[in-house]
Amino acid sequence: MKPKATRPVERGNIDNLINMDKESSNPTFIDINLIVVASQHRKYFDEEKLNALATNIKDNGIFTPIIVRPHKTETDKYELISGERRLLAAKIAELSTIPAIVKECDDTTAKNIQLWENLNREDLNAWEETRAIMDILMSILDMEQSEVITLLNQIANARTSDDKTYNNVIVNPKVKLVLDFFAQTSITCESYTMNRVPLLSLPSDVTEYLATGKIEYTKLLVIKRIDNAFVREEVLERTYDEKLSLTQVKEIVASIQATSVKKKPAKEPTIIDRYDGIKQRLRKVHKSMSPKNQKEISKIITQFENAIAKIEDEALSVDGSVAEIK
Repeated sequence: MKPKATRPVERGNIDNLINMDKESSNPTFIDINLIVVASQHRKYFDEEKLNALATNIKDNGIFTPIIVRPHKTETDKYELISGERRLLAAKIAELSTIPAIVKECDDTTAKNIQLWENLNREDLNAWEETRAIMDILMSILDMEQSEVITLLNQIANARTSDDKTYNNVIVNPKVKLVLDFFAQTSITCESYTMNRVPLLSLPSDVTEYLATGKIEYTKLLVIKRIDNAFVREEVLERTYDEKLSLTQVKEIVASIQATSVKKKPAKEPTIIDRYDGIKQRLRKVHKSMSPKNQKEISKIITQFENAIAKIEDEALSVDGSVAEIK
């Protein structure tokens, strides 16, 4: 569970979040080996794009400085706040130093700089954007993810309700904060709630394809409907390898779901049901039974009668009466 932010809910938080990484500071060149990468939001980097960036850096240098802050415990080192992709590319390009802006800031400020910088990257894929927006909302609202999702659903429901309900929801300070935030992003609150929030609950195998940008999120939302993990993995691999369209994916999933529908299992027959069935079958065949078959059936019936007698005796010993057999 992610820790909650400590900032109060107020309009200024959004302005601070947007502007804190735009403050004018003079960059300084820092030894790459002195920069420590702590917990960053980005978990996956496209190797081909990273190498292309490294080549560009080697030829033209780095135009946008990374952001760091003094390390808490190692006084001669720095902790990376934002710019991990540039830092990795600089290492590939074998640079010894990198331009950086050094900020004296607390954990909350560092986290928020990182969040906003992550959201505004040009190469952000759907998963990274979805995750970045949720992290920012959790920070500025001081809420857990489940609470943010509940609030977003309340906003979405209010938009389709009567004016009184909508007005009651819209006056909530946190709702105003959410709407102010989305007004400054490239995605609307409605679109995020409807199309992106479901991505946060995808199965882990589906999330892997989303996080790496291998398959578009619209296709993955369809593939996640497959309950069988093995079948789902096969469809994921096929979608990626064959570059299937959304229409093709929908057809495949629909076919799988149609063939996997099972009939409702028949109700388990009771002992009385079974006895009645046997009695009806016995009436049909008893006249044609051989002496040997009659002897075998008679032996089984005797065993059955003895079992019933034993149960009756046990019932009598408990309450003095014969319990009804059901």
